[in-house]
Amino acid sequence: AVVSTQSTGEVLNLKLNRISDEGGKNLCQALLKNTTLLSIDLSSNGLGEQMAAALAEVLSRNTSLRHITISCNKLGVAGGRVLQEGLEENRVLETFDLRLTEISQQSEHSIMNVVKGNKEELQSTA
Repeated sequence: AVVSTQSTGEVLNLKLNRISDEGGKNLCQALLKNTTLLSIDLSSNGLGEQMAAALAEVLSRNTSLRHITISCNKLGVAGGRVLQEGLEENRVLETFDLRLTEISQQSEHSIMNVVKGNKEELQSTA
């Protein structure tokens, strides 16, 4: 699957595609420029800490993604920390499925608080 700056799709399901960290990093480069994608499912793709770092950059800069599923990947504790940092400036992500990603409970709690705040803010301005 290709995501480009010209893509008009709003949902991208890449579940169970064996993307790996290298493919995930390439995907994230495209996501940095994409302004139409609202939802992406990257679950069960063998993704790890390198992908978490690339996704953190996307989270800090992309203003269209509202829903991300990245469950069943081994992001690890370090991956959770970097995702947490990437979300510091994010104001649009409404759901972030991190089940079975091996991130710490502290990172998961912090991430979910940001996402909850975003969702509440977006609902109050709608």
